[in-house]
Amino acid sequence: MEYEIRKISDGIYSVAKFKENKIYSVNLNLMKCTCQGFKSWKKCKHIPMVQGYIIATEKGAPLSDTDKIKIDLAFQNVEETDFGFKCVDKIFGNFQDGIILDIETTGLDPKKDEIVTFGYIYKDSMIIFQRTKI
Repeated sequence: MEYEIRKISDGIYSVAKFKENKIYSVNLNLMKCTCQGFKSWKKCKHIPMVQGYIIATEKGAPLSDTDKIKIDLAFQNVEETDFGFKCVDKIFGNFQDGIILDIETTGLDPKKDEIVTFGYIYKDSMIIFQRTKI
């Protein structure tokens, strides 16, 4: 695991990111975070990470793949489909003149390689389809 979430007190959590060697403080009571993303452009992935962590740990059962993706990637909505996962996140700002696409494949040969991730940003949403099933 590349991060650790700990409850400090009611509504207060710490998110330790080991790769970055940083610790962020998340206050769910005020919906604030100490990260630079929250301060400069009002988009923080730590708040939804903590919210996903709370939901997942309150179930009392082992985390599902959907729960793990919600926590790891901090998506607001993760839905299981017949091919894998559809992840939706709201972003700030609008891209009204078009769509931004990102496609990940297993290679460049259309006869043997496949698309494993397909993502796009349209207006205020980022949608990613992640194949997890063959």
